[in-house]
Amino acid sequence: DTDFAVTAPGEWLVSHVPFTTAETSYFAQNADATLARPLDLRVGAAIFAAERRTWLNAAPVTLVRLFHAPGYRMTLSV
Repeated sequence: DTDFAVTAPGEWLVSHVPFTTAETSYFAQNADATLARPLDLRVGAAIFAAERRTWLNAAPVTLVRLFHAPGYRMTLSV
């Protein structure tokens, strides 16, 4: 058993299930009621979203969607 209070689920997954390909997409969308409520926004407000997918060869491993309120800034350093 893994204590996810000590090891984050994503960290555990990457160390136990390899992936060969990753793709990240960034986009804007309008918040529906499900997204607006936790972000404390009105329905229809523009939000920043990111979606990450990983695969092991042709088999999907992960799909993550992140939604951020207006004003969020993401920085990518390579």
